[in-house]
Amino acid sequence: IGAALYRELMKHSENRVTGIARKNREAFPSFIESDLTDQKAYLPHFKKWLETLPETAQSVTLINNAGSVEPIEQVGALDPLKTHQSLLLNIEAPLLLSNLFVETLQDRPFTRRILNISSGAARNPYSGWSIYCTTKAAIDHFSRTFALEQSEKPFPIQIASVAPGVI
Repeated sequence: IGAALYRELMKHSENRVTGIARKNREAFPSFIESDLTDQKAYLPHFKKWLETLPETAQSVTLINNAGSVEPIEQVGALDPLKTHQSLLLNIEAPLLLSNLFVETLQDRPFTRRILNISSGAARNPYSGWSIYCTTKAAIDHFSRTFALEQSEKPFPIQIASVAPGVI
């Protein structure tokens, strides 16, 4: 999904697109290679990117797409390290990126949006997917809470959590 979104957004010359992932497999320009399970690695890059937004920007959108379905195991057989890595990637990274986005851009007068990529697994349980289902449900609820908080702000940031369907 991330690569497809990147390619589609780059088709429009007025867009400035930057991606963050462990590897830039497609050699995209303006891409940050960083591990989204290590906040010390990715948050400084994202902060610098936010701080270099041009004053002429009309809108900025953060798309939280990274995620992992691993570990696929039933409760009782979960690997603690894989579980921890999934929690960092699926919950902590989008929350911290969103937090920094708000901290930096809350009072800017242009359109600001956050799009969280969720999953049908947030609403439907699947055997062996307890961690993925839980983390995607958490992102959905975070998005609802965020929207409530922003509804009280003079320059609210829009947020949506979208489950794109089977990929």
